[in-house]
Amino acid sequence: MIKKDISYEELSNRLIDALAPSAQTLGLQVLDVNCTGDVLQVVLEDPAGPIDSSRIEAASSVISAALDILQIVDEVYPHSYVLEVSSPGLERILRRPEHYQRFVGAKVSLKLNANVVGERRLVGWILGANEQLVTIALDFPVAPVDVREIRMIDIFRARTVFEWASGEKKIDSGKRIK
Repeated sequence: MIKKDISYEELSNRLIDALAPSAQTLGLQVLDVNCTGDVLQVVLEDPAGPIDSSRIEAASSVISAALDILQIVDEVYPHSYVLEVSSPGLERILRRPEHYQRFVGAKVSLKLNANVVGERRLVGWILGANEQLVTIALDFPVAPVDVREIRMIDIFRARTVFEWASGEKKIDSGKRIK
């Protein structure tokens, strides 16, 4: 079980930074690290395209070895944990300014922190981003377009939104039909 002497955000950021060099040796980037209960999930991506299962398997060994030498992992997980290494899938987690910058023009879903006054769930398109702010054009069916600047520290969770192509419908199995 995860010890709570460190915040989830701090742990995740420290592990992303610590694992980045290992992932880079494989031509991959660490997109996110999720620590839930006894599970430590590392989400990797290849900016050039999809990652197949053989690359995930190779990355699992490299990431496991890198985690074995990190003291913070022993402090947070004093007992055993389950390591899951995966690719992000269709919808990408956005955690850092460079993630937002990479997906300028993409549709996103944001959940803002509890201390933010007003609407806390937003959907829109990224117009721009820097180290402190993300500019979003909100998804409204009426004009004029509502553009908001949101401070990075006010974002609790963000992800890109995959939209099915016109005429396609998603069914429960995740397959597409026309």
